[in-house]
Amino acid sequence: MPFSRETLRGVLWTLTGFALYVFSDAFIKHITQLYPVVQVTFLRALMRLLPLLLISLVRHGGNDLKTRYPKRHAIRLGANLMSTYAAIYVMSREPLVTVYVIYYTMPLFIMLFGRFLLGEKVNYWQWSAVLVGFIGVIVAIRPGVMTITPLSLIVILIGVVSAALNKTFMRQLAQKESSFTIVIYPNIAMIVVLAPFVLTSWVPLSWEHWRDFLLMGSIVAFAQYAVTHALHFAPLAVLAPLDYTTFVWGAFFDITLWGIVPEPCVLIGAAIIIGSNLLILGAKRKVFPLPKG
Repeated sequence: MPFSRETLRGVLWTLTGFALYVFSDAFIKHITQLYPVVQVTFLRALMRLLPLLLISLVRHGGNDLKTRYPKRHAIRLGANLMSTYAAIYVMSREPLVTVYVIYYTMPLFIMLFGRFLLGEKVNYWQWSAVLVGFIGVIVAIRPGVMTITPLSLIVILIGVVSAALNKTFMRQLAQKESSFTIVIYPNIAMIVVLAPFVLTSWVPLSWEHWRDFLLMGSIVAFAQYAVTHALHFAPLAVLAPLDYTTFVWGAFFDITLWGIVPEPCVLIGAAIIIGSNLLILGAKRKVFPLPKG
């Protein structure tokens, strides 16, 4: 039986959002060689907030700034702040593919949080497929001979857990609030929290870089909206594995922009990860028999 129309919409929104995220990440990796990470993080949030606020004012009269769940937003805003800063920090120092592969452990945490915080059902087939994907991550990064620095590894693991918690609360809020409300608040929080640090380390931007930040802000704003909007149509257990598609885009930019070719072990690990995704999606479509449990 094919996907329901609602689930397919969620998948397509998610794939679009992830592709745009990687495009913006490539820009972030480049621009952090010229400006401090905290300044880049601040400008990234500011430039994607502007188009979101404009669209919200035109379409909804600014009502997206209202919420009935401030405590839930506060928790996810803290998690989002940590995960975003951690990702940008590590991307400035490591290949995109390395960052993405480690982030592929996030579905494990998402399913754990979804199961115990939201009460979502996760069957045996989904747990098994994601664990196979995790084995693929181990193969790809080869812990004994990793080139990633210990500090980067610690920071990115904090980012992974924070991102998983953020997505879990996004799923919960997506059932009760508009996509714009969920997307706008993290950017406001990022700007407010980072502003004092930016003032003490500001590096003047050229006009060309202001233009680039504005363009990237618009792209990331749409990517953020797409990934958030997808949660209205499909559960986390279906959408979470689609994170793995960023590997292809990350490898493309690593090769074309920085001449970094993924090692064979990374490709093998990626193949295992992608295979686990196909098992999950195939089970949903009844292409493969679905074990009970």
